[in-house]
Order: sequence, then C-alpha cells, then structure tokens
Amino acid sequence: MLARLKKIDFAVISHLQEYLDPKRVRTRLIQYEFTRLVGENVFKKGHIINALMKKYDVSKSYIEQIIYERMIHKKRVCVRCGRFITAYKWGRNNGVCDSCINKAIKNYEYETDNENDTSQRDEISQESEYLDSLS
Repeated sequence: MLARLKKIDFAVISHLQEYLDPKRVRTRLIQYEFTRLVGENVFKKGHIINALMKKYDVSKSYIEQIIYERMIHKKRVCVRCGRFITAYKWGRNNGVCDSCINKAIKNYEYETDNENDTSQRDEISQESEYLDSLS
C-alpha cells in the first residue's frame, strides 16, 4: 500500500523493510563487529562472543547462530499481502499469514450467499415438524 501511495517499487520497499526491523539491525551489527574484531587478530573468538553477549544482552547460542549463519526462524513472505511470516506459519497456513486468514473468515461470514446458509435453510428441523403436527 505504501508502494502505491508513494509510487515506489515494491521490491525497494521490501528491501528497506529488512533494515527497519530491529532484530535484523542487531543481527547485522553483531555480524559486523565480530568479523571486524576477528580480522584484527587481537582477541580470541570466545572472548569476542562473550563481549558481544554482554553488550547486546543475548545468549551465547544466539550469538553463535548469528555468527555462523545458522538462523532457525527463516522468514517467508505471505502470498496475499507480502508480510514477513515465520516458516512454521507459512507451512501451516499454505503461505498465508494469520491476518489474511482472519480477513477471509470475516468476509466469508458476512457473505449473504454462502453454502452454509443455503444448506441450513433447505433443511427442516425435526422440532419444527413435531410442532407443526401438534397444531
């Protein structure tokens, strides 16, 4: 939507979104600082990892995942709206985010001609038949 309003290419917007996410910014900073400090050959990798843990207040395994590029939660893109979602939600919902599913459910409930309404109208309940037989 922002791409349409500002007449900017959607690819540029999605690329900028990567740099506006605080988690990704922290990841890039950790990667940069680690490679810079290792390149100086002054400190050992274990000491650098401990220093980054204290600086960013994160666990050792998190730092190692970032450094060795073993990120567990890969991001995917929703096929309807283009938002980033986790790989788990992407697989569970066939590539659609939760908000798009909620919108689809709301639209389905308010349709006047959906299958459930017409099939329920055609069925006659046993209670109504019984009440009709009493009168």
